[in-house]
Amino acid sequence: MDNSFSRRYGFEKPSTIKIREDAPEAIRAAVIVIADRLGVGFKEIREVVCAALRTMPKERENWGPSNVMSEVRELVGHCPWYKVYDLCEEFYRALGGGSPYGPSPKAAEFETGINHEFEVQGIGWKIQGGSVKWRGADECEASLQRAEEALRSADLESPASRFREARRCLSQRPDPDVKGAISHAIAALEGLARTILGGSRTFGEMVKLLQLPSPLNRAAGPLWGYASEWARHENRDRVPTTWEAELVYSICAAFINFLSEKHKDRLAAPGRDSSSFPR
Repeated sequence: MDNSFSRRYGFEKPSTIKIREDAPEAIRAAVIVIADRLGVGFKEIREVVCAALRTMPKERENWGPSNVMSEVRELVGHCPWYKVYDLCEEFYRALGGGSPYGPSPKAAEFETGINHEFEVQGIGWKIQGGSVKWRGADECEASLQRAEEALRSADLESPASRFREARRCLSQRPDPDVKGAISHAIAALEGLARTILGGSRTFGEMVKLLQLPSPLNRAAGPLWGYASEWARHENRDRVPTTWEAELVYSICAAFINFLSEKHKDRLAAPGRDSSSFPR
């Protein structure tokens, strides 16, 4: 869609994440520009904007394209920051992203285009499957996505669902569900380990059998202990910070990637025991 000089030659590079609770002017403009380039008419753009912002369009005689777009820019330019991300989801659906058979080409292009803008502007969000979700730092996001794909590829629906839920918990605003994120991330790792080994061993027992390289094998057990103490059990004295939840989530992703690769033959074997995932 965007074949500009800066993108063709790689001058537009991802920025470090610096924004989560704001929508800078460049992002507000990008939502309108990308929709316009994908052929959404000016009246349709206004309809989508008004639907997302829960407001009525202005009705005037001779309300031509320039007037409508001026109204759209005013609405998008002055709405609360979080409504801009509602707009992203609304445009995705309007472009055919809600089909049970998969997104339309235009919806997929919109997702790609707006995610590129998020990366360039250092926005800590991304559209995935039509929903705006928490995005990790660029250096770890690829690892998180590989872990999601590894669990899906191994047909591990329960651990995959728990890992997706961890991202959803981190995406909650105004207060991320940090305990939920930690609990779901460690449950996904535990579910993968139990599928690899089978049986009903404790996580500590499984760690000894997973062939993790030393001394990393000694790090996995305390990770589960941390999650148990600070996320799974009620602890009114201390609530983990968002940064701690992101750290646990990222470490779990790294372990999932390692174990999925190391034990891929066992995961691919027919008749594996996958009946005892953690609940």
